[in-house]
Amino acid sequence: MTEINEGDILAFYNAGAYCYTMSSNYNSRYRPAEVLIHEGVDYLIRKRETLDDIVKNQVDLDIFDKPLALQAPILPNGIESHAPASIKENDKILR
Repeated sequence: MTEINEGDILAFYNAGAYCYTMSSNYNSRYRPAEVLIHEGVDYLIRKRETLDDIVKNQVDLDIFDKPLALQAPILPNGIESHAPASIKENDKILR
């Protein structure tokens, strides 16, 4: 096998269980596109991920826009809580 470079196309003919379901975004790595080849015809079955895909579920807390006293309330057990107020009120573990 020759050296792999950006833009090269790699084909794994059989990855078993080690495909999308076992993949992760560790270190913010994008998942690649998946292509099914059936009877010589290629079908795109999953688009490659983008940065927007990786960050779409992140929540902007704006914690640095508030005074320090409001950033991390101390719970009765002495632990700082960084959870949103709705979680603190509804989560019995945090009480």
